[in-house]
Amino acid sequence: MSKGTTSQSSNADLRRQLDADVEKFLKSGKKIQQIPTGVSSQDYTKGRKHIVLGKSKPRTPEKGSDKGSEKGSE
Repeated sequence: MSKGTTSQSSNADLRRQLDADVEKFLKSGKKIQQIPTGVSSQDYTKGRKHIVLGKSKPRTPEKGSDKGSEKGSE
């Protein structure tokens, strides 16, 4: 089998599984809500919230790494 065929069969399998999951969801009595384009769940009245993964430290040049110290090596 070529690589393209494997990808196509995998995509087909995923589509079939998605269809089965959607059908099961709908049969359970739940409904799918379509959200209009442009609608956001972010509440801008409370200000934007940014995720901070870690504290960044300001970068300072290391000793001996500035261009002035390279003059003697020419």
